[in-house]
Order: sequence, then structure tokens, then C-alpha cells
Amino acid sequence: MIKGNKKFKKNWLPGDTFAVKIETDNKEFKKYNGRYLLLTKFENENIKTDPKYPEFQYFRAKITKDETIPTTQEEFDKLELIKYYGGPYNLRLGDKPMEQSVEELIESKKHIKVKPDKYGLIYTYIFRIFILPKKFYCPEFKYIGNFKIEIPEEEEFIKESLFISTINSDKFVNELLESYETFNLKKGKQYTKRGIKETEKFNERIMNKLYKRERGDKIVLKRQKEGRHYSYGWGPKLYDNDIALYVKSVCNEIYDKNKTGRQILNKLTDDVREYANVTDGIILYLVLVDKLLRVKKLTPNLKSLGYKAIEGDLKYWETTKYYDERKKELDKIKKRLDKYEFEE
Repeated sequence: MIKGNKKFKKNWLPGDTFAVKIETDNKEFKKYNGRYLLLTKFENENIKTDPKYPEFQYFRAKITKDETIPTTQEEFDKLELIKYYGGPYNLRLGDKPMEQSVEELIESKKHIKVKPDKYGLIYTYIFRIFILPKKFYCPEFKYIGNFKIEIPEEEEFIKESLFISTINSDKFVNELLESYETFNLKKGKQYTKRGIKETEKFNERIMNKLYKRERGDKIVLKRQKEGRHYSYGWGPKLYDNDIALYVKSVCNEIYDKNKTGRQILNKLTDDVREYANVTDGIILYLVLVDKLLRVKKLTPNLKSLGYKAIEGDLKYWETTKYYDERKKELDKIKKRLDKYEFEE
């Protein structure tokens, strides 16, 4: 199943598999050096490479047992498939459209046959890599053939992951190895007694969030009929919004004064990653900035994102009569950002 020169992405087909040799300086993962990550191109009717953005390529990955690269389907089948991400079962419900009730949402997701494991997790094997430049083929990205990967429907939660990395960087290799150790080798906290309880609570929070959002959506619809409009949420204040209130509650739950801003931020983004999209992500970052400013644990990267989030958020309010109120609210955060000084 070969078509054209595999040095060019335009010739890649679903099942085309490439070997990337593991050569990392990360002390934790040096033990894997010499082995290979095998990346198999994935596409279906919902997840496929957009011709406008050919840099984004979707894959599943396997890892070799040693320095041997498989040459047959039988050899390939014996290798372990990497679980890129494991999350609470209710993540399958995604974000609910405003006009749909929670019951209708659950009914609409019945086609998703994926089942949680005994830890309450469902797994995503698909990830996305950002590969530049458009036509250049990196020598370390070695084409080894076209192989099938067959996964029972109930074992894989197919969603577009947010994994974006440049090819052959330490980040690319290390993130896959981290996923392998966390989920395949079960070294993550998700597999501890405490982790299982946290997953159960997370599943409950997702459902509570959906019901709260449903109530909030009804309020918004009612106000829209009355001739009032808000970009999202029910008012111009930062916490006049279900997402903001939810992220705030998670912040309060996991805050630890003994942790650094980076540690807190990593934990927060793990717990609320479903909101890191184009629109909800703005609210997410505004709340994280606000909370970490208050405890003097802001990170340089989040400070920069804070300014961008303020700018992006105001664009959603430009056509409303509540723009001035929203701007006044965000100007308070901006002034705090301007005055913030990092400890040396």
C-alpha cells in the first residue's frame, strides 16, 4: 500500500508507519534510548488532515522492545500501543450545545461505545503532531511500511487531542514516553487509591457542570428573548460565568501554599484541560491569572497569556452594550499584571 515518495506528507496514507529513534537527554527516559517510537498515520471521517493545514498530522504510536524495527504485520502486532491520554469517563460527553438538555446530550452520545476500565478511565490513543516545513522530510522520520492497528471500539475514546509538537524535539519524544509510563505502565497517580477517588469526583464535577450550564443557558436564552445579550455567561463580571466558577472551585480545591506557581498551574491545567479551546480557553486563563495573582504565584508564561486573554476576551464584548463594564473588570486584572513582580 505504497503511493508516491513518503518523504512528502502529501503522499502519506492511513496506516503509513514511521520509526523515530529515541535519543533523549532526559534522565528519566534515557533508559529507552536506542528503542523506537513507531508512528502510524490515522484518519477517519471525523479526524483527518485538513488540506489547508497539512502541518497537522494525526497518529497512533507503538514502542519497540529493543532496537529491532518490525518488518511484518505480525511483528508489528506484538508491540505495545501507547495510551496517549486517560481521562474520566464523562469526558466523552464533551461540551453541550446550549439548546440541548443534559438528558438529550447523554442520549446523543450513546453511539460512543467506549467503556471505562476499573480505574474509571477511558483512553485516547490518537494525537496530533505539528510537522514543519511543509515538504521537507526529516531523515530521522523513517518510513517502514503500511500497518493496520485494530482496537475494539469500547477500548478507545476517539477525540482530537491537543498534543502539538515539532518533530524530533525532546518535547515530542518525552511527552510520548511520559504517556507510556503514566498510562501503560500505570505509574500515574490515577492508579492510586487517591487517584481513583479523584477520578470519581471529576466524573461527578463534569455532570454537575453540565447541569449548571444547562440552567445558565436557559437564563441566557431568556435574557436574549428580552433583548439582552452577553457574550457568554450571564453578566460582565469575571465570575458571572459557569466555566469561571468551575475553574475557580478547582483552584480552591487543589491549592497548596507549599507548591510553586508552575506546580499549581500544571495541576490546574490537568484538571480543567477540557476548557482549553478557542473560546472557553480565554475564560480559563483569565481565572488562572486572577487566582495566581492573588497568591503571588504567577508564572511568566501565564502572565503573557493573561494579556492575550484580556485582549481576546474583549473582542467578544465589542458589539454589546456591556463592553465598558467588561473592560472595567478586565482593566483591574491588567493593572495587577502590570505591577506584578516575580521573585528572584
